[in-house]
Amino acid sequence: MCFPCCLFMVCVHVCLLPFPLLFFSFFFFFFLWSSAKCRCSGAAGHRGHWVGVCHRRNGRQGGMSCKAVRVAIALSGGVDSAVAALFLRRCVPHWGDVEALWRLERPLALCEVVEALEQQRPLSEVVALAPATGNSHDPAAAVNYFPLFMKNWDDAFESDGVGRSWCEAAQEDYNDATDVARALGLLHIREVLPLHNYSACYVEKCFQPMLDAYARGATLNVDVLCNEEVKFLALLDALLTAGRAAYLATGHYARTVHFPLLSCENAAPTSLRVIARPFSARNDLNDQTVFLSRLSKRQTLRAIFPLGHVFERKSDVRAVAEHFGMKRISTKKTSTGLCFVGEHYRRAGRGGSCAGGFRSFLEEYMAPNCTALQKLTAAGQQTTFINAENGDVVEASGLALHGDDDGVLLPAYSLTIGQLVRGKSEDGKMMRYYVQGKKLFSFRENCNKGDNEDDDGGYVRHLHTVWLVDRWDHPLLYGKVAKIYDVKLSVHPQWLGNREGSVRLHCRCCARHQEPLRPALICFDWSDVSEKNGCIRVATATVLFEEPVRALTPGQALVAYISFSKEGAEDAAGWFVVASGWIA
Repeated sequence: MCFPCCLFMVCVHVCLLPFPLLFFSFFFFFFLWSSAKCRCSGAAGHRGHWVGVCHRRNGRQGGMSCKAVRVAIALSGGVDSAVAALFLRRCVPHWGDVEALWRLERPLALCEVVEALEQQRPLSEVVALAPATGNSHDPAAAVNYFPLFMKNWDDAFESDGVGRSWCEAAQEDYNDATDVARALGLLHIREVLPLHNYSACYVEKCFQPMLDAYARGATLNVDVLCNEEVKFLALLDALLTAGRAAYLATGHYARTVHFPLLSCENAAPTSLRVIARPFSARNDLNDQTVFLSRLSKRQTLRAIFPLGHVFERKSDVRAVAEHFGMKRISTKKTSTGLCFVGEHYRRAGRGGSCAGGFRSFLEEYMAPNCTALQKLTAAGQQTTFINAENGDVVEASGLALHGDDDGVLLPAYSLTIGQLVRGKSEDGKMMRYYVQGKKLFSFRENCNKGDNEDDDGGYVRHLHTVWLVDRWDHPLLYGKVAKIYDVKLSVHPQWLGNREGSVRLHCRCCARHQEPLRPALICFDWSDVSEKNGCIRVATATVLFEEPVRALTPGQALVAYISFSKEGAEDAAGWFVVASGWIA
């Protein structure tokens, strides 16, 4: 009932009713008008509800502020980041919806996702969850999103012709990311997608360490370093310092969840989040927690991964992209962290192979130690190939090796543990070998007189001996013990019940992306645990697997997981990252 109608009826009663009834009627009609006003306010919907809550809380002494929360969305030009942005834009308008995202106990079915996106329903309405406690922001606070694109590589051979050097794939991805941002209303039609150039940082923190590792025969996972040092450190710090964003959202398949076993004094239950496997880990191999395994507590607190919380499988993500008009992007291949190995290097590879192209790329940037190479060659040194099972020499001339036809002396990065090497036997039969082990020429043989043995100057070492086996699953390719170094822990050992002496963590580990988790035991001394700048580290540790693991490769990240509960230990999504180190 509107206010004029109420006023008219009161006037009529003034003329017709005695004073006691008049007094009662006045309050009765006032109640009707107030109720109608409340119903009209409620009809404004979910947003009006949050605004009302916000106003009431701002009126309270000491209440949380409803200041908008700024979230940056890193668009890569691929389907994953595009769908992550779509979901955040349409279904996560308030901080209460972010909390609902983080607290989801199950993924949404594809039909639920599509319906929510079409209706633009806030996630907190889609799922029924009890109110969260200890929120870092008021649930009523609006979330403001802004897109960005990271450029991590300059390629002198693939220029766009206007003074900027671009990786060929990155130029296309930038254009696609711009189209997505405009289609979602994150950019105006003539607005340029913000470009954050971290090429120099990437070279220093990721690319050069990768070259150093390959020079000494290790195989470093550069994607792990990129997330640890560039995306969630350099970029995130810049956004925080400039006040442009408090959180960074990406299209990774992972979740961040509250650590449930926190028992330290003076620590709130919401003060720690950990990286957990995505719900999609139950159905396919799209688990990217290995690449995020070295994020610190601070970095994890600032990360938002919508896909890992919402979707059951990768195919659902592609289906959503196609349904909402992003058909071309929905069919793009999943990118890798080495996009900068472009067509220039693929053409340089033997037969256009990826492996040959990558070696050509490495040779472009790795400095050969010409003096050492001449010294080894003059001494008649060669790379020797040995059958690891019987000790027989395998003739290099019968192996298909990239580089010189005779394969006399190979650089350390030529072969990695477990790699396939094709060849022919003496009778012409096609053979398949796998690298079981390798040994480098000693530093004294590979360097100049007077060089410091502790610093090889980044020069390429050379292979002295390579041991081969003739089967992919040969027992000699398997091992049960791995030494790891520079180990990062997501939680302090004391929170897991270890308080003194040697620490022994029962866990499950993997040494490669998309590899199954295997039962293992991580052992290290309590005295080796240190904490600095929010990172808990262990200098060295030993990993003991229950069953042998194939091709444990130096330089790869070995990641350990712990289950949230013993009852749910067989749930593929019920594991979180507890440690990540580099295989020695």
